[in-house]
Order: sequence, then structure tokens, then C-alpha cells
Amino acid sequence: MIVVVDVEKWLFVQKKEADEASVPTILVEKDRDGATWFTSMKILFQLKKWTSRRRFVPLLLCDEQTYRAYEVFHVDAVPSLALLDGGRTLLVDNKRDESFDVVLRDSGLDTEK
Repeated sequence: MIVVVDVEKWLFVQKKEADEASVPTILVEKDRDGATWFTSMKILFQLKKWTSRRRFVPLLLCDEQTYRAYEVFHVDAVPSLALLDGGRTLLVDNKRDESFDVVLRDSGLDTEK
């Protein structure tokens, strides 16, 4: 299993970098102002391969709303598991696992540590 932390810096590039890239890129996230994040086709194919083998778990600091803006995780490379909010939110097949929320809350672990 591969756990990927800080996806925004490792997998994705901003529009300026995408425009200057020597390889083809694809849009992975946009907001109401337009395109904001891109990735190379090579990375997209790698993500597809990892997710098809159920070996890829993104671990992100962002919340669920921000995660859902990354179209690549809902169209091209849908991970079976994703950890958001620095590990405080679990998505299983792109749906929030509420039992995880209950277990985490009942554990008394409510700090970053």
C-alpha cells in the first residue's frame, strides 16, 4: 500500500508550471475562478494504476470540500480509501466513514498529536 502525503506539492502543479512543462498535463482541480492545479499524464496513469490495484491512499491535510475539488480523485483515479484533515476523516469509496468519526471521537484523541 502506498500512502501519499501532501498531494498538492508532490503530485500536482499550478497553472504556470503546467504551461511551462515539457510534458503533457491534465487539469485535476478547478474552482469558480478557473483552473488551478494540474498533473502530468505520466503521473495520472501511475495514479490510475495504483488505484486500480487498491494500493494508493492519499493522506491530505485538506478538508472534505477541498478534496472533492480534485476531479482526478472522482473521475480518473478513484482511491478506495482516503484520509483527510491530517488523518481525522476517513473516506471509503469516496463516502465519509461515520463509524471512523465515532471511534476517533470516543478515543479522546482530539489534538494534532
